[in-house]
Amino acid sequence: MPRRSSTIAGASSATACGTKTSFRSSGSRALAQFQAYRNSRGSREEVPFLLDVQSNLIQTGSRLVVPLVLATRYGLLYTRLNPGFTVDGIKVIAAVSDLAAIDERELRMVVADLSAHRDTLMQAIDFLITGY
Repeated sequence: MPRRSSTIAGASSATACGTKTSFRSSGSRALAQFQAYRNSRGSREEVPFLLDVQSNLIQTGSRLVVPLVLATRYGLLYTRLNPGFTVDGIKVIAAVSDLAAIDERELRMVVADLSAHRDTLMQAIDFLITGY
């Protein structure tokens, strides 16, 4: 597996476990936590949007995203783990249990800012990881 370069804002350049970490350049593309992007992948019929949940401080070339699935296609809902939202006029469910890392270049068109729902989203992610 190729080693990736990671950037952490406010950290000096270092190498740990073969991964280089350095400052993010001021000219790098700005991606923001809790922005929803139009899904450009083949799954867009069922998953029209991807929600960026990665910290703005960490730049690795990939972003951790939560698929935003059409509410009509989701089925039984456990809202603590999978909260619902309306994005671009479409009712969607945050499929938190399907977290994935994708190449940041796939996140092109911002359609919504869900940062007002930060607490709900972080509680769902925390529940997925810790179970409470």
